[in-house]
Amino acid sequence: MNRRELLASVAAVLVSERGRAFGISQLQPSENHLNSVEEGKSGSDPAVLPNFAFEPETEALAVAWAAAGTTMTRRRKCTVNRGVSRLKHFPVGDPVWPCLVHLGKAGPTLATSRINIKTPGTYDLTQVGDVTLVANATVAASGGGYFRMTGLTCSSLPPTSHAVGVFSLSPGAVADMSSEIGANGATSGITLGIWNSAANKLAARCGGALVPSIGNATDWDGQYFNAISRDNTGNFQAYRNGRLVADVASTSVPLPAQEMYLLAANNNGTPSGSTRALSSWFVAARNLTAAQMQELSAVLTMWHQVMSTAELDTHEAGYQPQNVTSYDAIVYGATAAGVLAARSLAREGHSVCIVGGWREYNVSGMPGVGGLGWTDSTAPTAITGLARYLINRAETLAGDVFWIDRASPPTLTATARAQAKHIKTLLLGTSKISFEPRHFEQANRELLDPSFAGGADIPVYWSTGAISGDVAGGQIASFTTRDGRTFHAKVFIDCSYEMDLAYVSGCTMMVGREKAGSGMEAADGFRGVQTTFGTAPNLAVNHAGVPVKIDPWNIPGDTKSGLIAGVQGVFTNGTPANGSADGKVQSMAYRLTLTTRPAYMIPFPSTPPAGYSTSKYEILLRLFAADPTLVLTDIFNIQTLAPGVYDFNTKNIMSSDFVDPASTEYATANYARREEIIRLHKDYILGLWYLLQHDADDRIPSAIRTAALTHGLSAKHYFSPNWGDQPNFNSQIYVRSGRRIVGDYVVTADDLDAKDGTTPRSSKTVAVAAYDMDSHAIEYRAYFDGTNWRVIIEGNLYITPTSGVDKKAPIPYEYMLPRTGDPSNLLCLFGGSATNVAISEIRMEPPFWQMGQAAAVAAALAIENGDNSVKALATNYPALRARLLGVRSLLAGETSLSLPTVN
Repeated sequence: MNRRELLASVAAVLVSERGRAFGISQLQPSENHLNSVEEGKSGSDPAVLPNFAFEPETEALAVAWAAAGTTMTRRRKCTVNRGVSRLKHFPVGDPVWPCLVHLGKAGPTLATSRINIKTPGTYDLTQVGDVTLVANATVAASGGGYFRMTGLTCSSLPPTSHAVGVFSLSPGAVADMSSEIGANGATSGITLGIWNSAANKLAARCGGALVPSIGNATDWDGQYFNAISRDNTGNFQAYRNGRLVADVASTSVPLPAQEMYLLAANNNGTPSGSTRALSSWFVAARNLTAAQMQELSAVLTMWHQVMSTAELDTHEAGYQPQNVTSYDAIVYGATAAGVLAARSLAREGHSVCIVGGWREYNVSGMPGVGGLGWTDSTAPTAITGLARYLINRAETLAGDVFWIDRASPPTLTATARAQAKHIKTLLLGTSKISFEPRHFEQANRELLDPSFAGGADIPVYWSTGAISGDVAGGQIASFTTRDGRTFHAKVFIDCSYEMDLAYVSGCTMMVGREKAGSGMEAADGFRGVQTTFGTAPNLAVNHAGVPVKIDPWNIPGDTKSGLIAGVQGVFTNGTPANGSADGKVQSMAYRLTLTTRPAYMIPFPSTPPAGYSTSKYEILLRLFAADPTLVLTDIFNIQTLAPGVYDFNTKNIMSSDFVDPASTEYATANYARREEIIRLHKDYILGLWYLLQHDADDRIPSAIRTAALTHGLSAKHYFSPNWGDQPNFNSQIYVRSGRRIVGDYVVTADDLDAKDGTTPRSSKTVAVAAYDMDSHAIEYRAYFDGTNWRVIIEGNLYITPTSGVDKKAPIPYEYMLPRTGDPSNLLCLFGGSATNVAISEIRMEPPFWQMGQAAAVAAALAIENGDNSVKALATNYPALRARLLGVRSLLAGETSLSLPTVN
């Protein structure tokens, strides 16, 4: 049976009795198949895939390492190659790589650190005196030591077109008079002192005389990426972390024939030593543009963060092996749940790999590369097992220790001091768990690297998305990805947000809202202007929190003038009927990680994105006009993750959520259309920030404009984007809801809100939900309330409190299981078998992570039982429970699982 026949047969099957009772409709096959995509980075379904080859420059570096006595591991090759490939291709049309003459990085030995990555053997470093190495992290002068850039003189560079820079991890960050790189004569040179104590600013020569004070003191701190570039005779540019800090007046002068030094400047033949610890450095024989500097800064940040911590064994999409057959189990989706599933399977003694979803190029999902640093849980003690480990590890990396495992908060470092209030509330059992996404991403990466304590040797295969599943004898034998590879295993776990593996394997699925039922399920279906269950149709409020009525017509009050942008139509009471089922899902968003620290800020573009129009934000502008006293926190839910680092969530009637039918369309769109929808969301959020920062519309409150201009993207985050994407912008869009399987057992909102101490319908607990039922808006409508027209925001609900006094709701094993007749060797996590209202609580990340661990243990048992049927384990839960509770070799910071069998 081919895929089309399989989907057609599945569509003909009736849903379960419980599903039918709640009005669940199935996801019907259509021409809008995932495999209808005919374009992608790697092409579609080649007959024979090519063999993968690292970039020639990566291989040349590996040869040079070998000559220096060190074998480059495959993991290190992957890391190097990712950076080299980006520098060779980006920015498009003017890539960085051809401009460089020297590129260096602290390696595992001093000998490897001396090699010029750009052209090994040319302009390699020569060590003079003592230099201290922290392996794979930094080199630093010791007792006056330094490096000569052998044969590379200032005068060999074009006098009016050149650039130099360093990536520093300066111990103690103390300003001084030293220079980190370069050479100078009596009147000219190229030198860089990244934190000059005379002014606490950058000091530099860039083809002219010394400029001792550049930019503002807040622009510099002796850390991370610092660079200068000259492109004409009259001035040069100073950059910090890819941001243009200053255009500096400086007349060019012929450059001296002095050899350039590193960890010192060659001051007319005498080294002026540096106190900095440097991770990487570069010299370019051409000026670098702002776009090139941002790309180079991101690559050097990635190299430092990855090489000095944990590295992945990755396999690029579209290359051999065409058939991957060597694993017991395959985890589809590089989310945090996917990482924990893979790590748990390895601990259970089974071979496993991760296959990335359609647009994944990093591990960890929303909390690590999607900006979800402020994570919701009303009962933090519900988070146990490897899920607890991840949060503990992320907090440890930030300087916090064991966020809930102590009776009182520990002494915090300066970096983590802003977390103190959050930790205190955690210890009291309330809902605030926060971390910087970069730390969470690292914690995930470590679990996949065997060189780390707690890590395992788990490869990651990037893909362009699953397009078909081969199902035989009621089980998945393999699935094929759009880039042409086929993955075989005994058991499969779908940990993607989109549930693509479940879909292409023919699972019975649905999208959207069921018809409203009884009890808590009365919250389901079309909400209209109902205000029960926390629905807030008139979400527009002024600074005082008083509702504001936003007129929906282009000419206010004129119903013939047409609806303003974003309003999808007129809602009249009863059309559609309250509680009616539909296929709509809550809005998606980019959950931005922003900073107010100039030294680490990447400004938003000062030009609008493609298709920008002020009219697209008319709803928000009319709110501004209604109350000019609004401030930034009135339109964004802003949470502090670290000093000067913030998680921006949605608030008020128009904010970071893109309230548009595109979110619903995304759930069932093919890959080409999904890419377009991603672009729409990105243009929306960039357009919103352009509006707030730069648009001339006089309705924008001055307080909002002033505050908005102090915010930008964080240079410490998202430094390794998806291929072709903008550095420092989230790699993962926030998919809050989408496809869901329809199993024999469907978890309902009443299951989650059951009274404490009662017996659940199923006591086969594998995870615990612990948050409110929270579903974001679906669309804007125009509504006449009998007196006035206004814009309503339809579809949101927020039910609190839920799950009794302890605020914990057991999630049963059946939630992860497709219905009888669907593949019995597949577990489905994010879009499990639950109603729309129930999924609004289960969708939070901590239960998702816990299910990753539970699914892995179930997969291990099914493999060991010899039938590979995770479905069959539903009848032998005691064996699964014993295995879950008896996990051996807990990681540091991991706890035993808590799996309550009563509500």
